[in-house]
Amino acid sequence: MPGQMPFSPAKLRAHIRATDVMLATSKPAGLSALNVFAGTVEAVSDMPGASVDVVVRTLDAAVTARITRYSAGRLGIVPGKRVYAIVKAMSVQKPSVNPLHVGESDH
Repeated sequence: MPGQMPFSPAKLRAHIRATDVMLATSKPAGLSALNVFAGTVEAVSDMPGASVDVVVRTLDAAVTARITRYSAGRLGIVPGKRVYAIVKAMSVQKPSVNPLHVGESDH
């Protein structure tokens, strides 16, 4: 049927680049981005350089955001902090497998 997915979206895995995820410490309003996930900071990377990777545990999954070290400090990003991960729909990449054949051998 046109406009309907031929598979359950609950079983779909999407790849979202960490650089396409923004973080907010309060619930965002007035955004064009409609994908806003409430969660808790699970981990903050200790990699060298100007950026850090922040793993946010949401109700259903983990989302990683790559933000500047400056922003992480300014927002008080530490494990256990409640945050909102924001993802533009255009950032979500198509599945790399045929969703109608998930679990079947690729050969």
